[in-house]
Parts: sequence; structure tokens; C-alpha cells
Amino acid sequence: RFTGCAYVHLRFKLTGNNKKTESPFAQQVPTRLTIVGEGIPCYDPRQDSTQPGGSGSHRANNQATWTYGTHARNVACQWATWLLGWRIQNPQSGAWKLSVGCGIEPDRIDWQSVIDGANLCDEPVALAAGGTEPRYRGDGLFDESQGPLRINDAFKATMNADVDDQDGLIRLTVFHNDLATPDADFDTSDVQGDYVWLQTRPPHESFNLVRGTYIEPDPRSLYQPAPYREISIPAAGVKERVHPADFGHVQRKGQAGRLDTKTIQPQLY
Repeated sequence: RFTGCAYVHLRFKLTGNNKKTESPFAQQVPTRLTIVGEGIPCYDPRQDSTQPGGSGSHRANNQATWTYGTHARNVACQWATWLLGWRIQNPQSGAWKLSVGCGIEPDRIDWQSVIDGANLCDEPVALAAGGTEPRYRGDGLFDESQGPLRINDAFKATMNADVDDQDGLIRLTVFHNDLATPDADFDTSDVQGDYVWLQTRPPHESFNLVRGTYIEPDPRSLYQPAPYREISIPAAGVKERVHPADFGHVQRKGQAGRLDTKTIQPQLY
């Protein structure tokens, strides 16, 4: 019963300890509980000596080697661990069964893209008040009933990323400013036929304001969504077109603001 699953059993005493005292639960028991805990151990390909550039004992095909540490808050590592999945063993038959995640075979994942993405998530970002913080961190809870597409989209939103299939491998791309050095130069001789470039999207496909919520990491508010600073593109005489961007797995207002900015910046180009 509940093999491999965490669960909580609560018992409330509705009467006081003596005749002169009253139980705080005499009228009702709490209707909401928030539990702060650590999730499953997390695989980090950078801690795997079998991966190019990796060093350590982690192995993608052996969940017993995965650990919980600072890398477990790295969104790219979380996403990769969810792809691999976590399995539980039947104590009677000894058979292993997928409990959490997708159960993707390790050789179906582009691990170099995961390493690149994890490094970008760990990249230090300067804060206005001084000091730095990692660019992207993930904190939250996934429910298997949400479905893989919805969970995948939540991971992508948390690290400003996209996922595609490249030559049969699942590839992660964390978007970042890579425009400093052009990959190629083109002139008119490279254009093979008529081409029309539309600089600006039509109004019904574009937006000029992004607003939404992040999760406020305060036990007193029970980790409820809270608004972050909205970002807008100045456009005289143009009606506001709002793009909602809620980050349910972001607990830092600065990170929500960075993701917000990355969402609206492509509208300028």
C-alpha cells in the first residue's frame, strides 16, 4: 500500500486536554494545508562522467545514483529527470513500474542540449540591490493528472525554452541573447526567388503588454500567486493587447520579471 509514494496521515484532537481548555480545532479543522518538502532525487548530466564534459557518479539509467542538492532546483535538470521518470519496485514480484514522469529512454534525449540549458539556468544574473542570483530556478509541484504536454509547457515557461525533435533526439533550447556574433552574412545573391518580409505581425497576432503572477514564497500566504511588475512596449495611440503570463513554478519576482521581458522582447524585432 502506497509503495514508493509519500503520504501524510493527520489526526486532529477536537477536545481540550482538560475541562478548562478548548481544542483549537473544536469548531473546525483546517481546510488547506501547505507542505514544503523536497521532491525526487534529480539527475544532472554535468555530474555524470559518461557524458561529454561531465564528472561524477550520476547515471541516467540508474536512479539510485541521482541526488538531491542545489542542482535539483535547476529547471533543465528537473525537466530531464521528469523525462526519464522515477520508478518504484513491487516488493513481492520485484518488478519495476513507472511512477512519475515519462519513462523516456536515455538514448532518446539530446544530453548536450540539456547540459547547455542547465548551464544557462545556473548563469549568475546581477541584481539591482547588489549581488547575483541564478538565472532560472524551479520550485513547485506537478500533478500527474495534468498530462505531459501541460507539464512540459510549464517547464518551458519557467526557463524561457522550447523543446523539439532533432534527428530523433528530444532537444532542449533555452533562449538567450546569442546575437553578438553572426553565424552567417547574406546578401541579395543568396535569395533564390521573390520574398516578402513582414516586419510586424498583424494586431490580432501581437501584444504590447505582458502581465501575470508568480508564486510568493511566504509561508504566511501559503505560497499563493501574486502579481509581478508588468512589462509593456510604448506604442502611441495603440490599444493595449495583453498577453497573460503566469509562472506557477517561479518563486522569485526577479526571475518572473526576466521571463516577462523575454516574452515581450521578440515583439520589438
